Formats: sequence, structure tokens, C-alpha cells
Amino acid sequence: MQAPCVLLARDDDVARRVTGQLHSCAQVSRLESGADVLAECRKHDPLLPIMEIGWREALETCREARRQYPDTLIIALGVMRSDPMIEAAALGVYACEPPEVDRLRLQDLVRHAFAHLALLEENRILRDSTPAPPEPTPASRPQAHEATVKPLGPLTHVFRNFHDVDGMLHGVIEAAASTAGVSRAGIFARVRPGSDFVFRAGLRCLPDTETLALSPDDDVVRWMHEQAHVAARMTLPHIDPPATRTMIKRWLDLLGAEVILPLHGHNQLIGWLFVGHLASGMPFDHDALNHLIAVAHDVAVVLENGLLTEEAAIQKTLAETVLGSIPAGIIAMDAGGGVQWFNPSAGRMLGIETQEIIGQPPTLLGARLADMLIRATRGEITEDPVKWTDPITHLPLSVMTRALSDGDTSLGAVAILHDLSRERLLREKQERIDRATFWTELAAAISHEVRNPLVAISTFAQLLPERHSDPEFREQFSELAVGEIGRLNAMIDQVNDFANPPELCFRDVVLSDAITQGVKQAKEHLNSGIPVRITADSSLPPVRGDLSALIDCFQHIVSNAIESLQEVADPSILVVATGGDRTAADQVTVRIQDNGPGIPPSIVDKVFSPFCTMKARGIGLGLPIAKRTITDHSGHIDIETGTTGTTVVVVLPVAVPQQTESPQYETAYSSR
Repeated sequence: MQAPCVLLARDDDVARRVTGQLHSCAQVSRLESGADVLAECRKHDPLLPIMEIGWREALETCREARRQYPDTLIIALGVMRSDPMIEAAALGVYACEPPEVDRLRLQDLVRHAFAHLALLEENRILRDSTPAPPEPTPASRPQAHEATVKPLGPLTHVFRNFHDVDGMLHGVIEAAASTAGVSRAGIFARVRPGSDFVFRAGLRCLPDTETLALSPDDDVVRWMHEQAHVAARMTLPHIDPPATRTMIKRWLDLLGAEVILPLHGHNQLIGWLFVGHLASGMPFDHDALNHLIAVAHDVAVVLENGLLTEEAAIQKTLAETVLGSIPAGIIAMDAGGGVQWFNPSAGRMLGIETQEIIGQPPTLLGARLADMLIRATRGEITEDPVKWTDPITHLPLSVMTRALSDGDTSLGAVAILHDLSRERLLREKQERIDRATFWTELAAAISHEVRNPLVAISTFAQLLPERHSDPEFREQFSELAVGEIGRLNAMIDQVNDFANPPELCFRDVVLSDAITQGVKQAKEHLNSGIPVRITADSSLPPVRGDLSALIDCFQHIVSNAIESLQEVADPSILVVATGGDRTAADQVTVRIQDNGPGIPPSIVDKVFSPFCTMKARGIGLGLPIAKRTITDHSGHIDIETGTTGTTVVVVLPVAVPQQTESPQYETAYSSR
């Protein structure tokens, strides 16, 4: 620990500059007056004052400090060759520098001054060191010392006051001071594990002591942790090396202490007790030190238990604050069947006050929730949340329960409640937005598709009176009207199928049949001669699905592929169905691949959205219907596209043997 450094300056600019220049090598404290400097000199010997010489008080302080404390090194700042600086130099200050001294120059001066002070301190300790007197033999030791050792009884009354750690520590200090017979005592301890050591309680301590804080990496703290023995003025000559001796003496001076006693718990330093002179004015001897060590042992026990209680209280408060603040409802039940935790969110969801339910049986929560908690304590885990609407608050709730256990010992169960009101509102809002978007896009698509046939029919209808006698015109008009009306009917049917999908009837389906029929219907519908090659073995495992829906799904996909090949010179479509092997034993994959121009990147992410189409005609519901069908069959559909073609990949789970389902457990729940 280096000597303290103080600054006495009347000019604020000088003070800011000096403090800033030295921030990397010294912690400078600015003082208000010369009296404060002399007080620091009395407290810390040696001391490094930096004084702005040029006003009478500073010069008088310099003169008095040199007279009373000759080991104190002073750096004087002022106008060079001025009378005050000449007098300061005559007083033997360490250095005289101008106020605008260079930063590196000032830092070097301060570092050398600290080194010089440390050397002076080591020399003084060595000079004052004397051989320790020999230990008196038991026969020759005065019996009076044994009579002066007081019992440790005064400490026992604070052992049970762990609910107020600060009050407990003040009681410990008063009891320790009374037991040890000292005039001053104090204790440093951590607030929580890993934090700094701070002053926690004291009796007649120096004013600056309360502001001290030491990190776990401080040299003094490390020394107390590693050495684990008392530091006392009477034992300073036995502490090596001299630098450590200097550090301990400076720390004793800073606290105004005669003895520092480390306090340990669980093989770590938890704090330290320091005491001043004996109230009798006599110096400490070995019996008094041994008595203090015994007192420190009891103080360490009290402190350790107090810190553990304090940490537990902090953790409990933190847990209560967190659990009380989260929006989810938390209900905890112990193994005996009593509700031990019920946060405000749970009370709001269930319409129950916390004080009404704590310690009560879970039946007050309602039969359904109580049954879930009791089942959880038995180890019956519900993987998925259970949803219902509370009969009292009418809130939609999602409830999940979990068992609480310590190894094989059941500690109870916890229920986690979520209010689904906001989720329901957001879902309803999104559904309204989706519906509005759907109808907007539907109106745009239908208006476009309906307008074209209506324009054609209207044009022929206007010409009909003039060309009614023309048989060729009447035949063209009849064909056009029937064809366009057929297009309109097909469009209406497609929209109706999308808006009102038929109810699916699931059974085991041979996928190759669905693919073959879907391809056939697509080619017939489009009157296409584009070759479609199918590789689908009839030995593929069956899938669980609706045959009609799957045929319609593959028809839409193949129709899209056929329509994308209208401008391709050598069009081809390949359909390959695989699955049931070791790499994909639980699914069947169907790949529909064409050699068309591919899908533009701008719409590739939208092809499964309704009314997204690249065709001049059509409303773009084919792929959305196909996707919904595959989703209803617990499968998934993806698209791989590029300039060399597009591949639609359909994956469906294979059918599993059907088992007779066991009857579901049903319970009649009554409202609270």
C-alpha cells in the first residue's frame, strides 16, 4: 500500500490539471485548508502533500509540516524564483515545480517520492525493531494476567439476532470491545459473496474509516487470506519482507488500530476485526492477544451465520420480487398438500387473494387445478399445457404442472398459469387482418378473371342483333359463351373448395395410386401432351390420408408444372416417390421435377400464398390448396427452383398400425 497523496491548491485549474495528470499513478485527495493537511500528516506518517505555494496559508502549512513531520515529502508548485518558492526550497521540500509542470515530469516525481517514502518507512521499522522478549515459562508467568481474561459471555446475546445483520454486528462490536477491554473496535465484511469488503460496524472509529472499501484483490486482503494470522503493532518486527511490514503498519495507522484479526469461514476470508488501544492504556501483551484471538473466533462464527442469513434474505427477497413481478401465475404446493406460494398474477387470473390461499389445501383453487397439482406430486406429468376458461374471472388460461423433487424425495408440485387473453386478442386481430387481406386479394383476382370472359360475351352479344343471320357467328358465339361460362364456374368451384375444404376421411392410401390419378387428371384438364414419367413403386409403404384430397393435391402440383413448360422446346416432368428405407423409414418423399424456366426470386417465398400466380389466367389457388392438404396430412411441402427447372418436394408420414385406444380418464369438475 503506497503512502497517501493529498493536494492543497487554491486554483481550481491547477487542481484539475494535477489530479488528471496523476490519475494513473496516484489517488490524489484535494484538501480545503492547511489544517486538513496537518491532520492528514498526523494520521498518515509518512504522507506526500502537493502544495500550490503562493499564498500565506500554504507556505505556513509547508513550514509547520516540515517542522513536525520531517519524513513527510512535499512537492511545491509555484512561480519559480519567487520569494515563496525560495523559502519552500530553504525548508527542504522534495521538489519545486511550476504549476504547468509537464505530465511525465510530475508522474516521475511522484513515483520517486513514493519509493523514497517506502524506503524511509522500512528504515524506520528496522531501526525501531528490537528482539522480542523471551516467552516467560509457565512457572514464572504472572498469574495476574489469567485473572484479567474476561469470559466471552457478552457475545452470546447477539447470536440470535440474524434478522438484522447490521444491528447484530453493532452488538457484536460492543460486546467484543467490552470483552476485550479496548477503546476502539470495528469490523469489515462483505455485503455478499464476491463483493468488496466494506465497513459494517464500529465503536469510536476514525471518521474516514466508514468510507473505506477494499476489493478481494487488494494486497492487504490477499495477505490476510494467505497468512491467516493476527497483524499487531507488537508483532510487526516479525513480519517479512519489509515491504509487507510497511503495508501492514500503514493499514494499522489508517484504521487507528493496534491489532487486526482476520475472520475466516469455510476456508475463505469473510472479514476482519480491528481494535485500538486497551482501555487501561497498557500495551498489548501475549495474553491479551490470545484473548483477542478467542474473541475473534466467536465473532467469525457470528459474522458467518449473519452473512449467510443476509444472503438468504437477499435471495428470498429477489425470488419473491421476480416471482411477484412476472406475468405468469405461479402456484407451489408442498408434499403435505398445502399451498406455499401464490404470486399476485395467479391471484388475478383466479380471482383469489394471496392471504386467503397460503397454507390452505389446493381444493380452494378449483377441482380441476387441484387435481392437476395432486397428479403432478404423484409423478403424472402433463407434457402439453391444459387450456380452459376460468369460471370466476372468465379468463382463458393455459396451465402446466411439474413435480418438485430432491432426488427421490417429493417436495410437492408447481403450476404455471398463463393468461391467454392477449394471445387470443392478437390471434383474432390477425385473423381479421388475414380475412380482410384474403377478401381484398380475392376481389382483385376475381374481378380480373371475371372481366375477361364478360368482355368477350358482351362483345358478341352486342354484335348478335346485326349478325344473327350469320350461322358461323352464331356458332362462334355459342362456343365462346359456353367456354367462358365454364371458366367462371371452374373458378367459383376452386374458390369454394379453398374456402370450404371437404372433411377428410383418413385411411391407408397407396401413394402410387394417388400420384398416377393426379397426373392423369392434370393432363386431361389441360389437354396436355407433355410427357410425365412416374417412378413410384407399388410396394411403397402406405400413408394415412384421404385419397381424393391427395389426388387433387398432386393434380394441382402437376398442372402448375405443365403450365410452366408451355414455352420450353423439349418439356419433361419427372415424378419420383421414395421412402420406407433405413434413412427415412417413417416417411415417403415425392419429388415433382420439371425443366422449365423456374420461379422468379421475387415471388418464390409467396407461391403458397393465395392469389399468387405468374399465369395470365387463373387466380393462384392451386399451390395453397396443395399445401393445406399436405399440412392436414401432418406432412410438409417445399420448393427448390432455379434457371434449370423447379422441383416440388412433398414429404408424408407413413401409416402406423392402428391400436385400440384406451378409454380416456374423465373427471367431473365443479366450479369454485
